Amino acid sequence: MAQWQARLSMLTEGSCSIQDRVVSQDQVRIRFCIFIYICVLVRVSLACNASFRYRWCDGAMVPCHVNTNQLSS
Repeated sequence: MAQWQARLSMLTEGSCSIQDRVVSQDQVRIRFCIFIYICVLVRVSLACNASFRYRWCDGAMVPCHVNTNQLSS
């Protein structure tokens, strides 16, 4: 029984270290994707703010609708 337990512990430790490596790589990918997602959101929100300012300053609704349609498509 002791031999089986030792083998099991070795197997589980090895698999855990491999899982930790995979998880760390996934975490890096997830953080990178979140970083890109936030950058895209900031750019889109800045573009929307610029179009809203343009609409409020200009008093014309058409430019804002054109900009939002271009962003969504």
